[in-house]
Amino acid sequence: MDVRITPDIQIVKIFVAITMWIIVTMACSRKEWTDEQRKEFDQNCSQTDTFANVIFGFRGFDNNEFDSVLVKEFNDTILVDKFKVFVRQAQSPHDIEQKNRSFLITRTMHTKHTYHFIVPGQEPFVLANMKMVMWAQYTESSEGWGCDMGDYTIDGVRFEYNANPMFIKRDSSHLK
Repeated sequence: MDVRITPDIQIVKIFVAITMWIIVTMACSRKEWTDEQRKEFDQNCSQTDTFANVIFGFRGFDNNEFDSVLVKEFNDTILVDKFKVFVRQAQSPHDIEQKNRSFLITRTMHTKHTYHFIVPGQEPFVLANMKMVMWAQYTESSEGWGCDMGDYTIDGVRFEYNANPMFIKRDSSHLK
């Protein structure tokens, strides 16, 4: 039996060989940060006092309770801004069952300010004492780091290494 390799099979073999070479090269060239780079990034991150593009969540609220909330921004006791944000309705079966809703604030916020989230029928939720934290962001071929607002208090309760604040519906003893 005479087996001949056609040009199409040769092209496939060359393609497979090149692909394997690329994969091996990428896997062997993992980029890692030095201790000095990590320390410098952490120091710069901790000195950052603004952030944006944060997803906030609500738990325990039905879709028909409200469609937006008012946010008041305070620098110490001085009201410096107020704005309205629209809240996404729970859509997936899990979110509907758990009454999970969310919204995104794209504007610049300040870690040294305090934010009051005014939800109809509730006392304001107070977000304060915010700090920026360094987060590991690894990929298959490299080490990376991010800087996010991930340390804060809501109504005086501390949350650490949590980049998405969640406001949980209070029982009737906390209602207005």
